[in-house]
Amino acid sequence: MRPTVVTINKIISLLKNEVFWKRPFRTLFRIASWEYFRLMNKTVDLIFDNDIKVIASCNDGAGRLLYYFDEYDKIILKLLDNYIKDDMVIVDIGSNIGFYTLFAAKRINTGKVIAFEPSPDTFKRLQNNILINNFKNIVANDYAVGKHEGIAELTMCEDSAKCYIEKLNTTSKNHMEKVKVISLDKYISIHSIPKINYLKVDVEGYELDVLMGGIKLLRHNPPELIQLELYNEFLARNKCTVQNVIDFINPLNYRCYKIVNDSLVNVIDKEAIRGDVFLIHKDNLHIHGLN
Repeated sequence: MRPTVVTINKIISLLKNEVFWKRPFRTLFRIASWEYFRLMNKTVDLIFDNDIKVIASCNDGAGRLLYYFDEYDKIILKLLDNYIKDDMVIVDIGSNIGFYTLFAAKRINTGKVIAFEPSPDTFKRLQNNILINNFKNIVANDYAVGKHEGIAELTMCEDSAKCYIEKLNTTSKNHMEKVKVISLDKYISIHSIPKINYLKVDVEGYELDVLMGGIKLLRHNPPELIQLELYNEFLARNKCTVQNVIDFINPLNYRCYKIVNDSLVNVIDKEAIRGDVFLIHKDNLHIHGLN
């Protein structure tokens, strides 16, 4: 897999980021430094959430953003900081190198975090980041989560956070890895997990398959909070749309929210659903008051 390259499109995207303009010269220096690390094939030592150590490869886009701006998903993590409680069970599907997994584990004592990351190289970095922080409350799994058990082909991308599974037969020139797949319901049954409080799913277009594989959970013991990252262009890889996901969720008594001005706001216009969305079960609507 090639390391992440700072392309013209990425520069344009950075220029639109308000954090960039707070310290533009420092950020430009960081961009140049990251390119040096990439060319030398170096890893980068990062500090996340004040005291969490993260070792990132030069092909970890999430690590790159933390290095540029000294923050990562700041608004979402602020919300989760208010929400996560000591005894919760949290499932992170698409953990990558572990930012959400580590963030949650730091706030949990009697509960646990269950992480899934199917990419072999990325999983090794996830394991290492768990180890160097001495977290004992994380269960890391090196397989994908889907509708059924089996084997799938994971398309590898230059950014480790962008690897994906697709059903369409494409002529992608990217390298592919065969990975194990398990359904969420099967995993819960095997490991006798009584309750999941917060479920995060970030799987680059495979979200509906993940949810379908957890239908028993969603119907009979639904998580309070589900976070999805939804983009039509990614979902199209699996002959799916954002509307298909919403149609699947609607009968399950969840309401859809997005973050607006640091608070969760109910999404009325389904056409506005793009990026990170939060599904809150009707029995837990008090969560929307978090800020």
